[in-house]
Amino acid sequence: YGVSFANTKNGIAVGWGIILKTTNGGNTWNVLSNSYNLYAVSFIDSNNATAVGEVIIRTTNGGSTWTVQDDEHELWGVSFVDSNHGTAVGPGGRVLATSNGGTNWIEQNSNTTSDLWSVHFISTNLGVTVGEYGVILATTNGGKNWTDKSSGPRYTLRGISFTDLNNGTVVGGSGKILHTTNSGNTWTEQISGISNQLFDVSFINAQTGIIVGSSGVILATTNGGSNWNSRTSPTSNALWSVTFIDINTACAVGSSGTIIRSTDGGTSWFNQSSGTSYNLQGVSFINSNKGIVVGANGIILRTTNSGNNWNMINPSPTNNTLYDVKFIDTNNVVAVGTNGTMIVSTDGGSTWSSKISGTPETLNRISFIDMNNGVIVGNQGTILLTTDGGANWIAEPKMTNYSFFGAKFMDINNITIIGDCGTILRRK
Repeated sequence: YGVSFANTKNGIAVGWGIILKTTNGGNTWNVLSNSYNLYAVSFIDSNNATAVGEVIIRTTNGGSTWTVQDDEHELWGVSFVDSNHGTAVGPGGRVLATSNGGTNWIEQNSNTTSDLWSVHFISTNLGVTVGEYGVILATTNGGKNWTDKSSGPRYTLRGISFTDLNNGTVVGGSGKILHTTNSGNTWTEQISGISNQLFDVSFINAQTGIIVGSSGVILATTNGGSNWNSRTSPTSNALWSVTFIDINTACAVGSSGTIIRSTDGGTSWFNQSSGTSYNLQGVSFINSNKGIVVGANGIILRTTNSGNNWNMINPSPTNNTLYDVKFIDTNNVVAVGTNGTMIVSTDGGSTWSSKISGTPETLNRISFIDMNNGVIVGNQGTILLTTDGGANWIAEPKMTNYSFFGAKFMDINNITIIGDCGTILRRK
């Protein structure tokens, strides 16, 4: 989990139940005795090092032996500027400091309850620590005072829509709408005029889009988001997902079995009967008539007449909540949900079977650019990719433990992924 070099030759790495040391710049590593779970280490000089995790341990002989200094605090990051002055950080905004090599550790007030993951000091006075929700704290007096230097959004982003490689919109907490015209290189905030949670967005072209969110909120634009106008909603239930079917027709689904539809480009909306009170989380249409909705308790609803009638698929292959569904083509459909659930249909949604996803994490959103290339994103930084129409899914190496709630192919080579704490990733 952690590594630190005292100079170009001497380094120490720590992990769960292990400490490694190199004296030749990392060409070879030797195992040192350790029975503690450790997350970080600060190698001060060739003799002195401090490691933290479920304990604080210290060596004064280059790692040959270690002494426990504290076993009451879990810590995830540590930084020493000399053999005496050090700072350690951890969960719940915890900050401990020492001025005598760890003989005594004094708790400091960080003014945050966010988990702190890493810390670095460049002098006894100047230091920075970072943590969850994008928190960045800085001190100029050795930690006596910590000042919030966080920048950028900390709200969760949940919905994403791209109409081409350049033009995209994402939405999230507190009424946030972000728009890009350059493939996500920069994002500009648009005015929603509300503070509701926004859960999904769908554009049929670069100008015409719809956003849905909590309390049945519906926003619409006909000028690429320069103006977002509130539409009268036929429901006060949360709306979790929305899709444009064609330039005139759109469908949204939400809590307590809500299904609503528009036939005038999102200007007006009316309820459709779902026949269920379960929360409905995802919706997909392959054409103006044929659509599928999924939700809590593995519920699957199917229509072949534009939603005038919704038929429940019984039995469903799962009781887990399904969060999203996508038509790959007229016959092939995939849906995903909690506990790594993945189910597939090869007959347009009439019958379904379970498929192994290869992950236990909740899967939240699906995007396909064509019949072969697709992406699924989920909790704890999960990204799954397919290049064979979903026959096989390959997990991408994790870049973060943040959960992802939206993904969209911009073209065959570019994917944008969004999630917790304002995270926006672009895969090229």
